[in-house]
Amino acid sequence: MRGAAPSPEIGVAPGRYAEAFEAAREALIEARFELERVDAAAGVITTRPKQSAGAFTFWDTEQSTPAQQLEDTLHPQRRLVRVSFLPPEPPDDERIESQAMAPTHMPDLRGHEDGLRLSVEVVIERRNRPNRRIETESIRRSSSFVDTGLYPRRMTPEYWVAVRRDTNLARRIAGRIQERLGDAPQAPAEPAS
Repeated sequence: MRGAAPSPEIGVAPGRYAEAFEAAREALIEARFELERVDAAAGVITTRPKQSAGAFTFWDTEQSTPAQQLEDTLHPQRRLVRVSFLPPEPPDDERIESQAMAPTHMPDLRGHEDGLRLSVEVVIERRNRPNRRIETESIRRSSSFVDTGLYPRRMTPEYWVAVRRDTNLARRIAGRIQERLGDAPQAPAEPAS
């Protein structure tokens, strides 16, 4: 896999947050993902779901293996990407509770001078159509039904279910970000002892 980082998590050197954030944004645009949330203060970039039909959309490069290519060809699937910039040390429980109670006290990463961890997460979702019964003996005998419990939850006629994470694509996106930064692969910043 050309341009893949060894891990979907890379270290960002102190003072390079703005540059790394812009590199992440550009890497996602280059991969033809449509950005949904770009929040530099919180250190989060998310994309809208991007659907691929595998072999029928040969210009898409989300698939990393022939098995993924076949799976995307046979099943309606889409991918969502989230890039997060996190402090090197895990926050303590008290700080998490105070942030949940008062989200305005969350730190603004634009003024953060220490090193950070950049984490890329890709989730694969598959379309589910619960109201269809496929007849095994004859396709024309297939039928539809109505599940009244799904209507209030807006899960009809179809909904999307997260099936797994795509770490191969996450590593490739992290590699593109590293290339844009011009860095050699770095390990994530270690927590302060």
